Amino acid sequence: MQHLRHLPAFVLAAERGSFVAAGDALGLTGSAVSKAVALLELELGVPLFLRSTRGITLTGDGRLFLARCREALTLLEQAQTQASEARREVHGVLRVLMHPMPGRARVAAALPGLLDRHPRLEVQLVFYEGYPGLEAAGADIALILGDPELSQASTGPSSNLVVLPLAHNPQWVCAAPAYLERHGVPRSPEELLRHRCICIVAPGGQPITQWRFASQARSCTVEVQPRPAFNDGPACRAAALAGHGLVRLPFMTLQDSVSRGDLVRVLPEWYSVAASLNLVYPANARRVPRVRVFIDWMRELFADLSPQKAPHLHGLTPDSPLHRWTARNPMGGVPMPNVR
Repeated sequence: MQHLRHLPAFVLAAERGSFVAAGDALGLTGSAVSKAVALLELELGVPLFLRSTRGITLTGDGRLFLARCREALTLLEQAQTQASEARREVHGVLRVLMHPMPGRARVAAALPGLLDRHPRLEVQLVFYEGYPGLEAAGADIALILGDPELSQASTGPSSNLVVLPLAHNPQWVCAAPAYLERHGVPRSPEELLRHRCICIVAPGGQPITQWRFASQARSCTVEVQPRPAFNDGPACRAAALAGHGLVRLPFMTLQDSVSRGDLVRVLPEWYSVAASLNLVYPANARRVPRVRVFIDWMRELFADLSPQKAPHLHGLTPDSPLHRWTARNPMGGVPMPNVR
């Protein structure tokens, strides 16, 4: 049918009983609407209106045609809306550079939920051992542990990058039940000095032996003896599971073992914090729908650990030592190596 574009003019003329009124609604003259209807009538081979000096009225064929036109225009409007929504639909490949610890502990298992929401989105998680920067990894966005080296993340100036604090990163102190049966359960951070402590080795090569804690009443730092030390979080956890001593790692690394009863958390009333989780992305990346959707989803996924909620995780008051410490250390400390 060559004159489908004239259907709205016919429908409005029928509904308003006037070519002039239909033209006013469409921004046309009454004669233009009359001509459009005449072309429809010529193609259909039947009159749609009876014309007189008093106005226009639908013929029997016109009433039948009007009903079908309304159905057709409704379908066309729905098709246009669907096409518009399809253009806005999140799609494409998103490459995410990700620290293994949160990636394995939380992100990977939840990712199918994001993909179910956006069937045309593809997400590639690239776990890193040493943060290479966005450009070197060909990544759109990164989830990192601790402060990024901004110069590594882009060839441009660091001001072009956004560092978005995503989640606080509490640490737990845990040991195997067999170890605690043999050596007792520490009741304060100072009692850790009498225990074998499994330490993580920092990127510079030295074990992190200063374990920092805070409670409602006070904060303290104890210098533990590294017996033994590893530059790998899973190795530290494995040593603790084997009963070699107490380990302090981000809770996401330990919570499954604690849930199964393979490890027991000690000093639960004392709060210890590791390097925070941060999203890093170019400043203009939020204009890309798939990046924006991923950022919002990550905030939702880590809402229970958001920096705003962190001081209240253990019921700590605004005047507690932990509040004062986190205010001075918003990134939560040094990056931790291979904590998975």
